[in-house]
Amino acid sequence: MKNKINQNIKTTLNTKYKLFYTLKNSSINHEIKLDDYWLSDNEKEQVYKIAYRENLKQMQKVNKYTISKNKEPLYNSFTLVKTQLSIQDKKIKKDIEIIESTLLNNNKEEAEQYV
Repeated sequence: MKNKINQNIKTTLNTKYKLFYTLKNSSINHEIKLDDYWLSDNEKEQVYKIAYRENLKQMQKVNKYTISKNKEPLYNSFTLVKTQLSIQDKKIKKDIEIIESTLLNNNKEEAEQYV
């Protein structure tokens, strides 16, 4: 007799995090890649959240500088996305979650608040 596996159990196959940004007047997503193969899923999430915050600060500073020089801001948006593959009831499911997303400052007044 064959052993029957409980089909209602959800098993995570893979979890990935990605950082994307867009430049001003562009809809193309550019990815910031981190070397995370050696981290656990929980560690990956924490590392990507820290990377998001630190990169966001830098992008805001760059935009503030370019605006102060009477030029267009360089960065338009920044997003952290989590993609998870799981299997349940003989079906593979792909969940995509936007963890953080920021529309970056596009004018001088907004840029002045960033150091």
